[in-house]
Amino acid sequence: MNISKFDYFLPKSFIAQSPAKPRDSSRLMVIDRTTGKITHSIFSKLNDQLTKNDVLVFNNTKVFQARLIGRKSTGGKAEVLLLRNLGGALWEAITKPGFKMGDKIFFEGFDANVVSKKEYLVKMKFNIQPSKLLEKISIIGKTPIPPYI
Repeated sequence: MNISKFDYFLPKSFIAQSPAKPRDSSRLMVIDRTTGKITHSIFSKLNDQLTKNDVLVFNNTKVFQARLIGRKSTGGKAEVLLLRNLGGALWEAITKPGFKMGDKIFFEGFDANVVSKKEYLVKMKFNIQPSKLLEKISIIGKTPIPPYI
């Protein structure tokens, strides 16, 4: 998949840098599905848009602190974004800067080896028990923030 197909221009003034205060004062785009007309409102007026046939689905998931900052064997900074666990101590990740097979990344009290690479994705094997790795991630991991913020 060519992810550049999802690129578009968005003026910086349209990008929220922090949550609205109060939270329900954030902007709400409303699309009339029958006419295609777009109007703008705020979340505190969401009830004005709903009908008796509407269904609200709430997402109460928590963000995984999947961004890890470590060091390359040369001492330079290494950034890893864990995408998914592939079983045990093996993870799929995106690294910054890019790494090669066999490269090692050092973190606080553990490290990982790049065992495969395909384009921007790598598979990393950590040298720590999976349960201990999750503990360490909860301590040193950062919440991923989109690059435009």
